[in-house]
Amino acid sequence: MNLTLVLKDKQLLLRALEMYRQEYRGAADKVMSAYLSREFEQEANHARELAETLNALVDELGPAGLENAVVELLRTDYQIINAIKLYRQHTRLSLKVSKDAVEAIRDRHGIQKPAHW
Repeated sequence: MNLTLVLKDKQLLLRALEMYRQEYRGAADKVMSAYLSREFEQEANHARELAETLNALVDELGPAGLENAVVELLRTDYQIINAIKLYRQHTRLSLKVSKDAVEAIRDRHGIQKPAHW
């Protein structure tokens, strides 16, 4: 009889633990979601500020400014897609020509692709 009570207690304890895990997991998901949302917003603001700065540099310095802006994007987290977009925006060239130009700038400045690319 005593063994039966111990087993029931263990079962109750296991159910309580599972309920706690589910509740905790839900709360942890909410906290993580809020944190990631805040992180994403900060990254987006940083990207907007960088884009504004680089566009101003390009407008002020012309072709040399464009190359400097492309180099800055490539050195900042290897943002090659944003570098190509910036190049296209200021030159009105095709995607292929802009991609080739950005890759030539990358090679000229000795910028390497990160290992995770």
